[in-house]
Amino acid sequence: MIIVRLFGGLGNQMFQYALGRRLSYINDCPLKFDTQWYMINQEKTDRRYLLSSFNIAGEIAAKEEIDAFLEKWNRFYCIFNKLFKNRGRCSDVHIVKERHYRFDLEILNIKGNVYLDGYWQSERYFDEIRDLILQDFMAKEALTGKNSHLAENILNSDSISMHIRRGDYISDERSNKYHGVCDLGYYERASSKIAQHVANPVFYVFSDEVPWARDNLSIDFPLVFVDHNLPGKESEDIRLMAMCRHNIIANSSFSWWGAWLNRNPEKMVIAPQRWFTDNKIDTRDLIPNSWIRL
Repeated sequence: MIIVRLFGGLGNQMFQYALGRRLSYINDCPLKFDTQWYMINQEKTDRRYLLSSFNIAGEIAAKEEIDAFLEKWNRFYCIFNKLFKNRGRCSDVHIVKERHYRFDLEILNIKGNVYLDGYWQSERYFDEIRDLILQDFMAKEALTGKNSHLAENILNSDSISMHIRRGDYISDERSNKYHGVCDLGYYERASSKIAQHVANPVFYVFSDEVPWARDNLSIDFPLVFVDHNLPGKESEDIRLMAMCRHNIIANSSFSWWGAWLNRNPEKMVIAPQRWFTDNKIDTRDLIPNSWIRL
């Protein structure tokens, strides 16, 4: 059995799921999710479990099931934690905690029962089952209302999604120091670069602070601000971003997935050169080789 610890927003959950799906697929074993983080932190964060809107495989594990799964490991945790730095074996149970931000090939070679704890933000963990992941992240429900109308416009224009990530990247001091935000200059450079290759670009702007984006974004091309999908409907924004012909992403796993799910074989994806404020964090495995970093 593979149990994946889920935490954070939808983009994080999708990365965590994708690695779990790869391991469950190659080992032909069940996939389950530990969602206890959302219950424990429900008074501290507005993040919620959101994968249920997709056509995913697997199910939420019961607390009793998680406790039973981890029991063998817990008996020997202190010894193995010291010896293997949060990675070790106890009988047939593997507790795997992410050691660093780079892709870790060893993870894909693990067999047996596995509990995964990390972000796992690299397509190299799951690119060999790309078609399966694309299928899993198809929405269960058909588009309706404004989303249906917007999707029609996106599919019939030279559409480019543009994601402006602010929210806690601005309001939370710790997040701001760790992540930082992409400045307006980045979006101006990115839009100009794409416009050199697109005849009649229309930019569809997604943001957790649409009013700020509307007041501050200055680009000499048509802009459509997407502001109607309320909390809990984040997957709809990802679906719309994926429908665009090209993508400009923020330093955010949310728009990363919007671009990765884009099936246009000729898509141009522009990503920020700096993903974190700390340049020592190695993000070489985060951005696919075909994407452009500015």
